Amino acid sequence: MLENIILWLIITIAAIFCGRTIYRTLTGKSKGCGSCSCDCSETPTSSPPLQQSFPDLTGKKDKSDN
Repeated sequence: MLENIILWLIITIAAIFCGRTIYRTLTGKSKGCGSCSCDCSETPTSSPPLQQSFPDLTGKKDKSDN
């Protein structure tokens, strides 16, 4: 019996959060553009992806190395 109550409580809480998210999405209540609710006009602070080359472990030589 207690397991059923806990299960329905978890399902109800999850449904409330899902409903809240859908409501905020449809009504435009969130101030941000993503899930973090951050301001989209800010300059991104992340750095560009690193360019990294990996050594050739296959043992084959590139044809341009002739």
